[in-house]
Amino acid sequence: MMLSSIKTRIMLLATIPVIATTIVLAAYFIHGQLRNADQALDTHGDSTARHLARACEYGVFAGNPDILRPLVISALEEDAVISVTVTDQLGAAIIQESKTTSTGKEAYPEKSEETLTFSHAITLLPIEVDEMEADQMTAKERDPPEVLGWVIVKLSTIEANKKRAEAIRNTLIITFIGIALSILLALHFSRRITSPLLRLTNTVREIEAGNLETEISTTSTGEIGSLETGIGSMVQSIRDSRGSLQKQVDKATTDLRHSLQIVEQQNIELRNARQEALIANNAKSVFLANVSHEIRTPLNGIIGFVRLLRKSGLRTEQEDYAVTIEKSADSLLYLIGDILDLSRIESGKVVIQDIQFNLRECIEDIVTLLAPSAYDKSLDISSIFYDDVPTLLLGAPDRVRQILINLVGNAIKFSYKGTIVIRTSLEEEEDDDLIIRISVTDQGIGISQQDRDLLFNSFCQLDNSTTRRYGGAGLGLSISKSLAEMMGGKIDVESSQDKGSTFWFTFRARRIAGASREATSPILPFNGYFALLYDEAYHSGIAIMHQLRSFGFEIYTSDNPDDLRQRLTSLSKIDLIVLRLSKDEDIPENLQYLLSAIKHYSQVKTLCFINSADPITLLRVREQGIDACLPTSMRAKEVLESIKALLPAGQSKVQTRKHSTSLDEGSGPAAGARKSNVFDTSLSSIKILIAEDNDINAKLLCTILDQTKADYTLVQDGKQAVELFTRENYDIILMDVHMPEKNGVQATAEIRELEADNKRIPIIGLTASVLANERKMYLNAGMDDLLVKPVAIDLLLHTIHLWTCGNNGQSQKGIPSGASQAPSSDKVSPYRDTLVDRSKLTRTLLDMLIDEIPQTRDNLQQAFDNKDWAQLRELVHKLLGGLGYCDVPALRASVENLQNKLHPVSDTLPKALENVFDEMKWLVDRYRGDDGI
Repeated sequence: MMLSSIKTRIMLLATIPVIATTIVLAAYFIHGQLRNADQALDTHGDSTARHLARACEYGVFAGNPDILRPLVISALEEDAVISVTVTDQLGAAIIQESKTTSTGKEAYPEKSEETLTFSHAITLLPIEVDEMEADQMTAKERDPPEVLGWVIVKLSTIEANKKRAEAIRNTLIITFIGIALSILLALHFSRRITSPLLRLTNTVREIEAGNLETEISTTSTGEIGSLETGIGSMVQSIRDSRGSLQKQVDKATTDLRHSLQIVEQQNIELRNARQEALIANNAKSVFLANVSHEIRTPLNGIIGFVRLLRKSGLRTEQEDYAVTIEKSADSLLYLIGDILDLSRIESGKVVIQDIQFNLRECIEDIVTLLAPSAYDKSLDISSIFYDDVPTLLLGAPDRVRQILINLVGNAIKFSYKGTIVIRTSLEEEEDDDLIIRISVTDQGIGISQQDRDLLFNSFCQLDNSTTRRYGGAGLGLSISKSLAEMMGGKIDVESSQDKGSTFWFTFRARRIAGASREATSPILPFNGYFALLYDEAYHSGIAIMHQLRSFGFEIYTSDNPDDLRQRLTSLSKIDLIVLRLSKDEDIPENLQYLLSAIKHYSQVKTLCFINSADPITLLRVREQGIDACLPTSMRAKEVLESIKALLPAGQSKVQTRKHSTSLDEGSGPAAGARKSNVFDTSLSSIKILIAEDNDINAKLLCTILDQTKADYTLVQDGKQAVELFTRENYDIILMDVHMPEKNGVQATAEIRELEADNKRIPIIGLTASVLANERKMYLNAGMDDLLVKPVAIDLLLHTIHLWTCGNNGQSQKGIPSGASQAPSSDKVSPYRDTLVDRSKLTRTLLDMLIDEIPQTRDNLQQAFDNKDWAQLRELVHKLLGGLGYCDVPALRASVENLQNKLHPVSDTLPKALENVFDEMKWLVDRYRGDDGI
């Protein structure tokens, strides 16, 4: 290809200039020949007409054709002249002659474009005068010559065209001959250059193929000859190098064979050494196991007798010595246990045995076991067990317990304040196969980024100061990692320096057959009862709230004493007051302040949780006027028994959550109230504006207010609410917090700016969930009160009555937030849930929910696909608000779990969303299959 390219280039360089020059010269010559021929023909025609005009002057002047004929015939003898015509001055022909052929016909060309016509005037020559007279004549005296007639001569171009064609043909022949000669010369000289190059190319290809014996001829001269000589020298150098290289390869091969023999011998020795190391390691593991067992036996005896010794009435100094011995022995026993576990894992003797167990009780046992250690450091410990987690599992409870004890123990060891929170959630679910996630969050010293990779190594702590300050051998996390991986899970940590840590682990388990979601829900012992929970700590309050809800309680929450007073004043029904206190606080003083807030509710039982297991501390709390005081680590069963002791008549007021929502009509003061409608005069004069975008919530509010005879207007966004406020006069506004166009907070702020200074309309906020800081934010935005969905009917109506009529039934519009004009606690609101046909209403709301599920599902999926987390949070919040009034606890639990995964966005968000969709499908299928639930 390269040679062909060189040959082509040479040919082009040799022929293109010659061909171009030849073509240009040929074109120039042809153009010149054609131009000369045209000029000669024009000159000939013009000359013939001019001379003939002079000769015909007398004949025309005399008007005698006979004189003109010889002149005309003489002109026709010219080769190109084909006709001559002589006319008078008026253009009339005097004589006209044409050239004839041998047959006697006129020799005119067939085509007009093959003739040329020339004409010249016949003039009368002037009288001759001498030069002096001519100079003295004026312009008028020198008249132009008189025209006597015209001579018209026609010439034929046929012969001229033949000459032109002949000239072009001859020129082209000469040009082609010149081009052919230049190409032949170029081919001849190019061969003299390309032939040696072709030989060199073939030689180089042979060398490239490995044939170094190829001979190179040096017959050329000049630069090509030098090239042939250079390539020949290069080939000779390659031959010499190959010979030298082959010798080196032979030597290296010999050395390599010797080295391979040595390596093979070393491999045999290493294999034997590895086998010996494995045997030694197994022996070490067996030794550690045996020694650990041997040491544990006397240690157990030491610990046992030390405890007996402490009960024998020791002096203070002796008691201190005994406590020191017991703690030292416990630490040594814990260390030996870790070493024993590590040796079992290394020797492969750890067996993961799956048995049936109760996960909730397993975690409660650990909390109960380790809570005293946390209480000693004034720490609180709480367990949050999410509703979507199955209680009965098939797994390895001993290993779960071992990991959790280590993680909670570390959290207690490295924390000095706050709450240790244990969260149990469902990570993944496929049929009956589950992945459970348990996390332990503390507010301790935290872990830096660079130290996290070292945490799960054996005998590793972050630095020597940690070992000296906190003790331990650094085996716990390594053992926990191995156990978690054996159970099909993993373990990791999320932490920041000085901001606490969250250790979490996952494990695989199976759902117990018969414990699926299809099982009938048990009768909850306190379903339909109301409890008011006071807790200033967020996490412990969440844990207690989950526990009380599992008993069936409807929960109202409060996080500060002032809010507690307002709640006690506004709520119409409270069956149990629950307080959560911290041991590091001044318990008597704090309790007295709280008890002063609930003194009007002396008939309501009060239960207190405190982060202490000390009987004396619990007794001190009870002596302040509390009916029962329990440690926050108390097991759920024990808490339930304590509440049953406080509420001995406690039995479910609602037989089941799914199949019957009507209240017991045969007992209680509300039984007769259903027959008489007290709403006819209660709210009939109240004009209410409702801003609610959720159809289910709106349907519930309208159904309730319809039976109160209240005058209400319903809008679906904050923008419409503001517009109606400017046009109509309302007594109260029920404002949903989350709405499109303009949310409740924005609408409230705008209404506050528009209303008159002396007239303040009460605005009650409605939201599906609210945190402590959010409640203050909503109230600061201008809302007078806040109700959390699902709102009890009596609480809703009592709140409307409170903010519009007050004690005396007079309008109290303009009461500021937290006003003292609220009715006293001894005047209970007459509005009860039993005044509304709840079974029919629940069915209606459930019908609406079923109809909305397909569109809701599509909206959730679209927001998730677009990663529009703000829109997804809004949709989840709206769905959760509607579920509050429908008796679908499984779906509500899955939506609450999804909401938790959105704050912040979790890696398990897709699984949580899938669980919501599964619950939706199950609900729709069940609803359609049973013709209702």
